[in-house]
Amino acid sequence: MGVDLNQEYAGISLRKVRDLLKKRSNDSLYTYKHIEVQLDIKPKHSKELLTSLVSNGYLEITKREYDKSKKIWHKLTKLGVQLKQTKAYPRISRIKAEDIIDRLKVKASEINENPDLLYFVKELRVFGSYIEPEKDSLGDIDIGYLLVNRPQYNSDNIIEAENNRAVKCGVKLIRYNSAFGFGEKEVEKMLRKVSRYISLHLSTYVEIYGVKSVVLYTWSG
Repeated sequence: MGVDLNQEYAGISLRKVRDLLKKRSNDSLYTYKHIEVQLDIKPKHSKELLTSLVSNGYLEITKREYDKSKKIWHKLTKLGVQLKQTKAYPRISRIKAEDIIDRLKVKASEINENPDLLYFVKELRVFGSYIEPEKDSLGDIDIGYLLVNRPQYNSDNIIEAENNRAVKCGVKLIRYNSAFGFGEKEVEKMLRKVSRYISLHLSTYVEIYGVKSVVLYTWSG
């Protein structure tokens, strides 16, 4: 996503807004007061900032269930989620981005051929500025990914398998299920290590927000 993090709304840069968003989940709600306190700004500037973020498509006004107060709640749009994921690295050329994509596909194949890992990379999709051919330079590469557990693992044995895998990787377990999710995180980390410009998103994000995307890689087993 190509975003100028130095762009300011109500005197606050998008870099500061992004840093604030990164502290909370994608489904968090925001009020004028929350922004005022978190950014240490005056109430007037808080309202101006949120109004600007709404008008520029990063936030939208919503309702909070069971809330009878007169607070105005805001939630992230798909553009706001992308802003949250934006990295502050120097922009890269499309040729460089294509090389990263090629290396990412190779890494996915390597992961799927590694019998020690607990998950396969089922699918990789690219979306955002990369699929806009007129964009010659890119800020990051947005990738939607889908992982599936290997057939020998299921709900009955996955926790034990993740514990064993974590211990093998040098992790000290505090309790029985403390390694829950280790297998997925291990694969995600391997994909991210291909390049700092890769921004990973669960494929469900692409589906929920109806984001236009292009399939890069599929694994059929």
